[in-house]
Amino acid sequence: MADKSIEKFADLGTVLIAYMRDVTYTMHHSIQAFDNKARMIGRAFTVKGPDIYFNALESIPKQSVYVHSQGSEDHAVWSGVYAEVYGESRGLIGAVIDGGIHDRKITAECPMPTFGRFVSPLPGINREDGTIQITVVCGGVPVCPGDIIIGDADGVVVIPRTNEEEIYRKVDGLIDGLALFLKVAQQPGVIVTKHEALGELVKLKYKHPHDYWRCCESWADKWKEKYG
Repeated sequence: MADKSIEKFADLGTVLIAYMRDVTYTMHHSIQAFDNKARMIGRAFTVKGPDIYFNALESIPKQSVYVHSQGSEDHAVWSGVYAEVYGESRGLIGAVIDGGIHDRKITAECPMPTFGRFVSPLPGINREDGTIQITVVCGGVPVCPGDIIIGDADGVVVIPRTNEEEIYRKVDGLIDGLALFLKVAQQPGVIVTKHEALGELVKLKYKHPHDYWRCCESWADKWKEKYG
């Protein structure tokens, strides 16, 4: 069965999603892609702990993103080898590791994208069982099993399942509003804060710094006939 949310959000960048800061989470900037062309979107499969857990690796669902939280501060809990083994052939979309990764070259060259915090040649200890599929904190933000994870060259954002339907319904309005803003702002001689339409949106940003994106659709509807 097709995942309507994954399909709708597939072409959206992390920057756009991060605008909706009251209903999404942006991971700490230390969580970065190993390939600046990396792009992924999928649902979170969560793992917690400082080591490598084979019950987690062997139970990754297809079309998911492996999210490993609370990795060690000095050794790696993921590698390019795991990316190759559990990646395309088994349907893993990507990995987000709040901890270390080794095999930098293999990790960067693997078609399956990996996002991590640091590189270390020291591998973690292999454990049989770890804690999986619970709410974790990764990159400083909560991630629940099934949340949508989007990653690209700018970082990683989380769309919580609890807010997914609202974002699905309203993201087009944000896109339309930003497109109109950009179209008008690019015209020669426009001073954004003094322009009748653009200045109005800027004031909305001042007044609603965390959720002004909700105003974009109505703002665009008001001004698109004149400036669209």
